[in-house]
Amino acid sequence: MLEDGYIDKSAYDAAVSEPLHAREVYAEGNDAPYFVDYVKKELAERYPAQVLNGEGLRIFTSLDVHMEKLAEASITHNLADLEAKHPKLARREMKDRLESCLVALEPQSGKIRTMAGGRDYRSSQFNRVTQSKRQPGSVFKPVTYLAAFDETLSGGAEKFLPTTYIEDAPFTWQYGDMSWTPNNYRDRFFGHVTLEFALGESLNSATARLANSVGLDRIRAMAAKLGFGDLPAYPSIVLGGIEVSPMQVARAYAVIANDGMEIQPYAVTAVVDENNKVIEGHELAAEQVISPELAYMMQFMLENVINHGTGAAARTMGFTRPAAGKTGTTNDAKDAWFAGFTPNLLTVVWTGFDQKEELGLTGAQASLPAWTAFMKAATASRPALDFTAPPGIVEEKVDPTTGYKATPYCPITMMGVYPQGMAPTQDCPYHTSPTSLTAVDHKVPEEPSPVADPND
Repeated sequence: MLEDGYIDKSAYDAAVSEPLHAREVYAEGNDAPYFVDYVKKELAERYPAQVLNGEGLRIFTSLDVHMEKLAEASITHNLADLEAKHPKLARREMKDRLESCLVALEPQSGKIRTMAGGRDYRSSQFNRVTQSKRQPGSVFKPVTYLAAFDETLSGGAEKFLPTTYIEDAPFTWQYGDMSWTPNNYRDRFFGHVTLEFALGESLNSATARLANSVGLDRIRAMAAKLGFGDLPAYPSIVLGGIEVSPMQVARAYAVIANDGMEIQPYAVTAVVDENNKVIEGHELAAEQVISPELAYMMQFMLENVINHGTGAAARTMGFTRPAAGKTGTTNDAKDAWFAGFTPNLLTVVWTGFDQKEELGLTGAQASLPAWTAFMKAATASRPALDFTAPPGIVEEKVDPTTGYKATPYCPITMMGVYPQGMAPTQDCPYHTSPTSLTAVDHKVPEEPSPVADPND
């Protein structure tokens, strides 16, 4: 600074003569520091500081301390593993290190069970769950598919179902005097595919083509219902070209997990004064923002992401319970996500650099391992529930190459979910005997291995 003219010689001499002191390490005073900060902020919006600090109030929260420790361990071990496997991700300075966060809540009650806002609270009190705004990438894609299915359930002109076909090929979206051409991961295109396959393999081109058919207005309206606010009307939002917090993603997925019912996440369950009088209790408020039928169709689609698609590594890692979820990776490879849920617990994990450096890993590679480790341990003592179809939905095994109800002789079959009265009723006329394995117009693409080559 002296050489460059920022300080004079007297200031230099004074600075050099000052003794050096090591920075004091921030001492944690509780088991869940990020969660406690969140609670303090929530209470500060409702109570004056003198009331909180001087009247002997007791605060009861939704925190599960056991889950909190599991969340912290899952993040810590996953980051260490990523840095060991990918040395380019390792940084010496704490402020530059790879980061991750995890939030888990119960969709039916809204209770926030754990909130790990970063890898080390002592070095950074920045809560990435609530304060960090990052692009969600493909974890936003279900919004587009929900808007498409909603048009079908609302009696729209076009019929979109999980078994509906769409073209996955290079596609340019013209809007105004501009154009946008999304690319698939590694520029791989699969041709004629079902919507179920397109979401399961997170195909950008097919999703953008679907969004173009559905229309941005419908997609923005669906996003607003799920808590993403009033989004700008440009095409890239359909692939997550916006900035949101992990808590916003958790709120949106909680609606899907809770059969279309929105319950605001909360951390404070009660406030009791020094005389044991309850001065605040939590009142459960619920709103049906999408129909149970629509929510179940998406649950079904997201189950297939974990069972057969880009989230299949969760099964490889030993998570066997019924679960649904979605990977997310931004086009610039700076953000990696996994959002997933069982019927009674939802968890969102984000991984990346605070300075928005390139991560170079997919959501399946960077965030899914932490999600899986946490969910395996956190759900171990919970009942293994399955997703239940509402009365307005039927399931049918179909031949995706023909669209007809599958026969025992169809070489390829898949389960489809349909609104009442929309399921195919005619048996496949192409496959009626062991010798009738004839070629048909459509073909199902061979699924790539999502574990060895994660698409998103």
